[in-house]
Amino acid sequence: MAQGLFSQIDTNGDGLITQLELEQAVTAAGGTTQATDALYAKLKSNNTGGVTKQQLAETLSTLVPHHHHRNDRPAEADGRVPRTR
Repeated sequence: MAQGLFSQIDTNGDGLITQLELEQAVTAAGGTTQATDALYAKLKSNNTGGVTKQQLAETLSTLVPHHHHRNDRPAEADGRVPRTR
């Protein structure tokens, strides 16, 4: 997920997402410059002039919830997954 997203945002292909590139992507998707500023701050560019692919992947992994499935059986109405016998 992060690889494709990174490539779309890094429009000049230099391996870093600048705040301007992020702003262009966020506003094109209907976001605001304030949202861009908040997101860029979370991405932790570490004063490198931009955000690396690794930094984007690490940040996304903390922001996007992970769904862990124990099995493929449907859950009961109360959310429990039935046990197999």
